[in-house]
Amino acid sequence: MEKKYPTENRVKHDLGVYYQSINRHKGIELFKEALELDPSYGLVINNLGYAYTGLDDYEKAIECFEKYASLYPRDANPLDSWAEAYFKMGRLDESIAKYKEALIVNPDFYNAYWKIGYIYALKENYSQAMNWVNQDISIAPTLSTKADGGFIWKGFYYAWLGRFDEALIELMRVVDIWKKVENKSWESVTERIIAWIYYDRGELESCRKHFKRGFDAYIKNRPDAISYITLANSTYLGLAELKEGRIDSAKSRLPKMKSLLPKINNKYA
Repeated sequence: MEKKYPTENRVKHDLGVYYQSINRHKGIELFKEALELDPSYGLVINNLGYAYTGLDDYEKAIECFEKYASLYPRDANPLDSWAEAYFKMGRLDESIAKYKEALIVNPDFYNAYWKIGYIYALKENYSQAMNWVNQDISIAPTLSTKADGGFIWKGFYYAWLGRFDEALIELMRVVDIWKKVENKSWESVTERIIAWIYYDRGELESCRKHFKRGFDAYIKNRPDAISYITLANSTYLGLAELKEGRIDSAKSRLPKMKSLLPKINNKYA
């Protein structure tokens, strides 16, 4: 494709995205070639910034996001990317400020709300975390986006605070949403969060039930991942057995688990 369309910057960009997973430096080279063809190509500038972020070269990453923002001052996405770089650098207050700038540009940029909430939670300011999550729920345009940016985080924060009953109410609601929109991937994630809540409460039969529901949903979404599913399920069930003091039962899982390790690929995790 590159040989057929050597001056097509979208081809350079798409190849750069592909190479990000196998050779980040090659990806950067291709992004730069795309920018030589069109220096104002915002998508390429953004992905070049993320490529530098992946190399922990935050100075160059921020240069990219700053350039992107200057070229597209009415677009919230450059500011969102810039905020994410600050977050990865551990500059949390600056990250919050940049996300808030994104919301000034576009108050409907709903992803920024839950991200600000997450940072406040890391800072242990849970009232602010909940405030921003509730704003996400109010502004997100669909049931799915309200769930993955709002309700699921609200349930998680309740669990984090030990308010397990409230957490379960929120997370059960999220499971119903995923079933309604047929999103098996997020249904699996949410069921496993619920399972861990029951684990922390010592309600291990309920814990096992929700682990099973989570892995059943996962396998429907990823039938090629049976080895990963089996290994993860055995790990979690073994932890439940250890909590019950059933050490021999937990140990008996190890030979099967070890036999599965060579079959595991990171793409399943």
